[in-house]
Amino acid sequence: MRRWLLIALLAGCQGQGDPIVLPAADVAGYQASVHPIMEARCGTLDCHGDPGRPLRIYSETGLRAADELRDQLITEAEIEASARSLLAVDPDPGGRPSLVLSKPLAGLVAHEGKDLWLSASEPQYICVAGWLEARLDEPAIAAACAAAALEVELPPP
Repeated sequence: MRRWLLIALLAGCQGQGDPIVLPAADVAGYQASVHPIMEARCGTLDCHGDPGRPLRIYSETGLRAADELRDQLITEAEIEASARSLLAVDPDPGGRPSLVLSKPLAGLVAHEGKDLWLSASEPQYICVAGWLEARLDEPAIAAACAAAALEVELPPP
């Protein structure tokens, strides 16, 4: 089942304004595979590490949930908030590519940030798409996430 459908179903069962409940495996998959990509590529203070942006990515070197967390490891609550923010951008794309995937992909949708991926065959793109579609356990997606992890380099704290 596609992740956006699961989210829509979960959201429909909750009161308006209630946060979407993410299964633990989704948060763990996000933390292990997707967050390093998002933190390195999108989580800077001048990009999605800005509290005023619809998509907010918490990171050790960028936006923190509280000032006292500065210079500390990222918390589980920040990881979950980043995952929730990513899913909330476009929970039901209605047959079109998710904005999370299409905005940073060269030539598809205007994006204030630079193009992060030149094609949908890049490991980082495949990894993020695999997480959005709840397919991280598939061998090809897992291999792409492993390759993506080698490409991601975080700035020093």
